[in-house]
Amino acid sequence: MKKQSGFTLIELAVVIVILIGLAIYGMEGLGNMLDFKSRIDTENKVKSWRKAIESVYLDNSATIDVQTTAILRLVSGTDISPALPATTGASIGKCSMVAANMLEFANRGGHSAADMIQDGHHNSFCLYITPRLSTTVSGTTLFYHSVAIVSPGRNGRIDTGTTLDAAGNLTLAAGSDDVGILFDGRKFAADRYNQTIAAMQRTVDAYSAYYAARYQSDGTRSLSNDYFSCGAATCPSTLPRWDTSSEMIATCSGAIAMVQTTGTSPHTVLGLSALDVTDGWGNLFTMDNCTDAVRSPSSTIAARQSPPYTSQISATLPGGTVLSMTVVGQI
Repeated sequence: MKKQSGFTLIELAVVIVILIGLAIYGMEGLGNMLDFKSRIDTENKVKSWRKAIESVYLDNSATIDVQTTAILRLVSGTDISPALPATTGASIGKCSMVAANMLEFANRGGHSAADMIQDGHHNSFCLYITPRLSTTVSGTTLFYHSVAIVSPGRNGRIDTGTTLDAAGNLTLAAGSDDVGILFDGRKFAADRYNQTIAAMQRTVDAYSAYYAARYQSDGTRSLSNDYFSCGAATCPSTLPRWDTSSEMIATCSGAIAMVQTTGTSPHTVLGLSALDVTDGWGNLFTMDNCTDAVRSPSSTIAARQSPPYTSQISATLPGGTVLSMTVVGQI
């Protein structure tokens, strides 16, 4: 008879133990890989939220920053409310963001609304919004809200210590797996203010140059004439102390936007683009060269009827603060 060979029970047991170990190792490796992918997906989604919040805030700041409560009011009339962690019950620490309310952010972030509200672990993001805050830059009061988006991480719950405080500072709990970003409304407002100042100064410089050019082109030039305006069809009755050959219309009925859709527009007279006469929040500057707010021959205030004549460029900032620069007619 031939001798038969095979595995002993001990050998089979050893092989099974090895296979189980490899399987466990493989599952751990797969789990780690999936967790790594989820964290990367969360970080990428958070970046999309940053882009979306900045875009939505910029386009809607005029309606957002007049609200004193913790909401983001869009131009469309939609109110975006915070999505905060539950404080009681089985869902404690979890947020429940509603996809239908986040369409505007999803469109800006490049995701569907259902995808936008979930992090890489398929947990709902949390949305924090401060009530309206204020800061002062160069003596001007600016209003803003700060907004934070936070992922609860792998455990699906916001850990104790993760907060957006009353001053607009985001804190992530030490040692937690929470991931979040802060849209700092204070920095945003300051940046937009600086853009506004720069654009307004360019407009003032252009209007000053216009005044000087009109003065030089007048053969009978005199500083007793107001060379800031006026278009022939709008010349006030106090002639000849106005530049009757000017293209610039007079604003004796009240300040007007620098861009007019009909007739001669102030920005084109000054050789400026519409963007040049737009503030950092996307609103047009206004111009005043004839009311009692400036010095002009038509002022009803006797002390303002004599040179040097002035004009005013203004911007109404979100929240109602008015920022103005005066153009002085001098050579």
